[in-house]
Amino acid sequence: MGESSWYDSELGTITVVRNVRARNIIMRPSAEGVRITCSPLASIALVRETLEKFRQRLADKQARIQHEKTVIDSAFSIRTDLLEIGFASAEQYNKTLLHPGQVYIKRDEGQSLLYLSPQTDFARMQDWLKTALIGELRLHAKRYLPRRIAEIARAYGFKYSATFWCQIFEPVTQWIIHIHRFFWI
Repeated sequence: MGESSWYDSELGTITVVRNVRARNIIMRPSAEGVRITCSPLASIALVRETLEKFRQRLADKQARIQHEKTVIDSAFSIRTDLLEIGFASAEQYNKTLLHPGQVYIKRDEGQSLLYLSPQTDFARMQDWLKTALIGELRLHAKRYLPRRIAEIARAYGFKYSATFWCQIFEPVTQWIIHIHRFFWI
């Protein structure tokens, strides 16, 4: 399984990954470029020919991906029936933060408010902000799920071991919740 890449002025970085299990040429566009997975027997000429054939479609998908990319800024919030997460300026809470990167989190039942310094550079902190939001979502899920499972068990007459813990993963495709030591008796 080898990997090669080159730069294309329209599509960005083209990465070709060879996989013995690949039966077709698979092209996945991203904001940075295109990842192509193919059989080790496929020639680079065939890969380039296929890339040219689907160039316009890949460029359109890349444009959609870049357009759909959510930017987290001071106006960003998540509001549901059970949860509310948002950002606010530290001045609104009368908190003086020492550095632009510092954050103060105020948590209530079903609500989190992240207070940031007014000098926060949201463009540079996107990865950190995403990690902070995911952490808050996990925290609220770990608080909510055990109570909800107990309610469901009570409503349907199930007995279960009340000592369990929950792991929440964020793979590329979907959220997976693993509940350990949860036994229906």
